[in-house]
Amino acid sequence: MPAHTAATTSNTIWSGAPKYRRSFLTGEIAARLRQILSEIAYDYRFRIIAMEVMPDHIHVLVEAPPKYAPAKVVQLFKGISSRKLRLEFLDVIKRYIWKEGTLWAVGYYIGSVGDGVTTELIREYINNQKTEAEKSAVAAVSLQGKLFN
Repeated sequence: MPAHTAATTSNTIWSGAPKYRRSFLTGEIAARLRQILSEIAYDYRFRIIAMEVMPDHIHVLVEAPPKYAPAKVVQLFKGISSRKLRLEFLDVIKRYIWKEGTLWAVGYYIGSVGDGVTTELIREYINNQKTEAEKSAVAAVSLQGKLFN
């Protein structure tokens, strides 16, 4: 009997921040970042389920083929987006980040969907980031408690 394998995907959560958590991911830069991340997803056959760019951080829920480890997915997003944004917006970025050739902070949060945390719950959390930031953080804290406690 031939062996069968199932092609599956994994859902990865990436939360990252610019170096020194500077607040400049707004306006044209935020729009271009969304576009760049979408292009990377297309090129590598990822599917962005939810994405929110805040002035000082980003949340992305992405589905990727199993050949990509979650850390590799983040490495691709951070590396390519950093190079492209620095090429296009270097004058703005230099006002916030002095270290040459960098955009993103070294650290980041990465997680995977499972263990009672559903893709829909993560999508809701990410999609509500701007709304919650503009209003109060009460609902976000409640949802965050469900996700990470």
